[in-house]
Amino acid sequence: MLDQKIPPALLLVIFGIVTFLMSNQSFIFSGLSQSIGFGLGILAIVIAVVAVLSFKKAKTTVNPMKTENISSLVTTGIFSYSRNPMYVAMSLLLFGFGIYMGTSLFSVFWTVFFILYLTRFQIMPEEKLLIGIFGNEYKNYCKNVRRWI
Repeated sequence: MLDQKIPPALLLVIFGIVTFLMSNQSFIFSGLSQSIGFGLGILAIVIAVVAVLSFKKAKTTVNPMKTENISSLVTTGIFSYSRNPMYVAMSLLLFGFGIYMGTSLFSVFWTVFFILYLTRFQIMPEEKLLIGIFGNEYKNYCKNVRRWI
């Protein structure tokens, strides 16, 4: 059983709400911060879509809370660069949203906290589970591909 009881997508929403509440909220931001934030958001969406399509192609679950539906180990495509591109996408989206909302310094610390929390309570338990399911195949994958980027 995973340590994480909160689905990662819901966790992202919670962190996003805090980012919004910590923002300037005047909605008068520089064009540069809006452009950077928007660009990071688009990049995050592209990464997430590519990762989800890879899981769908492999006919395995995208939902990290439904571990009983794991049917294959995806190691190609975007997963040959990061073992967790969906979580990379979430982190980029959160950071980009913070930049867009004008909370640049807060966004850096808040995104790092999100990454640390997600690593401890979602990714590390997932890794133990995947070692149990795929054994040496997953261990070798971990030796060749980084957890994040």
